[in-house]
Amino acid sequence: MSNEGTCTEFATELWTTLTDSFRQSVTEKIESSTPTFSLVALAETKVSCLERGFVSGDISLDIYRPSTVHEDIDPEAVLSAMLIHATDDDTCTAPRRYVACAIVTAATQDEQLIELANIWVRYLFWPFKADECRCREPSIKETRTSAASRSHFEDAVKQRDDNRCVVTRVQDMSVNPDVMTITEPTHILKRVAGAGKRSETSSAEYATWDILRHFAALSEDEVNELDANINCVRNGITLDLCLHTFFDNFCWTLRPDASIPTSVYKRNIKAVNFEEYPAELRPSRKLIQFHYSLSKILHASGAFWVIVSMMKRFFPEDCVPAKFDCLNADDLLFYLNAEKMLQQVSIAGDDIIKGD
Repeated sequence: MSNEGTCTEFATELWTTLTDSFRQSVTEKIESSTPTFSLVALAETKVSCLERGFVSGDISLDIYRPSTVHEDIDPEAVLSAMLIHATDDDTCTAPRRYVACAIVTAATQDEQLIELANIWVRYLFWPFKADECRCREPSIKETRTSAASRSHFEDAVKQRDDNRCVVTRVQDMSVNPDVMTITEPTHILKRVAGAGKRSETSSAEYATWDILRHFAALSEDEVNELDANINCVRNGITLDLCLHTFFDNFCWTLRPDASIPTSVYKRNIKAVNFEEYPAELRPSRKLIQFHYSLSKILHASGAFWVIVSMMKRFFPEDCVPAKFDCLNADDLLFYLNAEKMLQQVSIAGDDIIKGD
């Protein structure tokens, strides 16, 4: 059987938008004196041109998805969603400024602009969304190494929140026997980031951290803190068991209040206020904003249900990844290659049968 069509084009080292030179060009634009609104306007124009090019046929469909994760995720939808829902402010560290600069830098070639969309899907959308889609309980061996750290995290977050869900304000049934509520400490920035330490020896994990640093507007100290201990108390909130599950799934999210730094909002529910907490123990506003933005982007881009569907294909009910495994972009590459090879074997088998 011929190897033609094998997904070798997915190799990480071929991504031009992951090179040092591309990152440097983006950084120069971020640090330039060009106003953010000008960069955003230029990026919007580039995305619109890409979309019109596909519709009119000026851009060949042969390059439409040269390396896309899935045919139902449109590159232009990804770029547009990132630009619309990234956080904006007047600083050069604003996530929207980063997104705009990345789009403008990549827009020198249509192929590179499409590649940028794929990079964000592979190294940002996939690790955070795929990590929750299919989870089994960890084995004793898997649990042993992380139990102490998680126990400290759970105890600290529960104590700070008085065992109450921060949204419903109802205490856990172990504290208040008059209710039937179970509450759990929840990571805002999911453990997937902590599981993949920021090491340059792993290109997938390093790329995810690099994108995360810009998109969440994290300082170097904040990145180092999370990289060293994803179980820090500022990365947690206590939620009702059902709310916890849906929060992890990006089915709902908290929206930070721009005018009140200690308040966040959930749709149809009054403000959730952390004002009474000591500043050093408050849930990180930046991490809550990151969860909010990524949730909006996953849904707006169409990637949310596509990744759910992919996980169902990759992992049947009897073959589920460990709860504390980190599914990074390298894993995605493996599963995509394996799936395509199986498709090729199936096609070859059909041809043999027809030949008989």
